[in-house]
Amino acid sequence: MTELDRGTFAALGEETRYAIVRVLRERGELSPLELSKILEQYTTVWHHLQILKEQGLVYSRDVDARRTVYGLNLEAIERIKEWTSLFQSS
Repeated sequence: MTELDRGTFAALGEETRYAIVRVLRERGELSPLELSKILEQYTTVWHHLQILKEQGLVYSRDVDARRTVYGLNLEAIERIKEWTSLFQSS
């Protein structure tokens, strides 16, 4: 069973980062600008994306020389599901 780093939950415990993960789950890959518009947070989204990426919760992909999109790392979400299942009663 996979052990999770405390930083994973700390990253998700912050309101903006949780919102980013939720939006990426609902809409798929988005650029920081697109996320900023959806969340109406124009100055902090990039910073929060970097923290989520460091924790392995999101990935980035260069679409072209001028545009990067971010997406939800489904393997990381699956590890969280596996870990939390340890606390469910049978």
